[in-house]
Amino acid sequence: MVTKTNNGESPLKVKSERIYLICSKEADNLEDEEIHRDIVSHRLKQDILEQTGRLHKQVADDYIPPTIEDITVLRGHQLSVTCIIISSDSKHIYSGSKDCTIIKWDTQTCRKVYTVYGAKKNGGEGHSAHVMSLAISSDGKYLASGDANKEIHIRNPETMEKIKVFRGHRNTVSGLAFRKGSHQLFSASHDRAVKIWNLDEMTYVETLYGHEDAITSIDSLTRERAITAGGRDASLRIWKIIEESQLVFHGHMGSIDCVSLINETNFVSGGDDK
Repeated sequence: MVTKTNNGESPLKVKSERIYLICSKEADNLEDEEIHRDIVSHRLKQDILEQTGRLHKQVADDYIPPTIEDITVLRGHQLSVTCIIISSDSKHIYSGSKDCTIIKWDTQTCRKVYTVYGAKKNGGEGHSAHVMSLAISSDGKYLASGDANKEIHIRNPETMEKIKVFRGHRNTVSGLAFRKGSHQLFSASHDRAVKIWNLDEMTYVETLYGHEDAITSIDSLTRERAITAGGRDASLRIWKIIEESQLVFHGHMGSIDCVSLINETNFVSGGDDK
């Protein structure tokens, strides 16, 4: 004899449905555990890659190059242009060259506004060696330029008047970067050192060591840290100033020539490898 439940269903059917429900929940739990394990495993792999400097993230599938109509050629230097920087308001461009000059350009008219001539030409107050690096503070108050004679010149970007000359590097000043929202200046050199300067006080702060070859590039954003490319030592280093530590990244097979921060956690680098 087959009995019925209060709702008229067979107990066997109800029991079967309960067993199925329990099995389904257990299967879901197992699936959730597997997903959780996969997530944890992925995160651990990411952490290991990041710690060893081998973490790569895809930021774009392609890029759109400018058209010929979008390109304007500016001419004014007598020798190779080695560096260029644009003001935060995009009104002016500053270029440095092996002819020891710095030229200020108007982005609207594409004409020269001012030229700082080399110290050896016409009694100029500029650099006495190749200008190799430029940086401008985010508030437009200071323009910094580094040369092959180990000097860093600080100028007023509006008047181009020289304010200060810093000395301390033992080789070419190959890179300069201001921390955004501040007057903290980072300088990089072929002497393998990074130096920090306080332009509010116009003083030297400290020197950071770690690279094993000439530093070729440096960049910084808002956080109190900088990133550098070590040229032929094939390493990229993030310098954490407050923590007094550094992260080392490897990935290029040849010399690393340039590096730029996309944001506070991601960056792009370029080298002579393929």
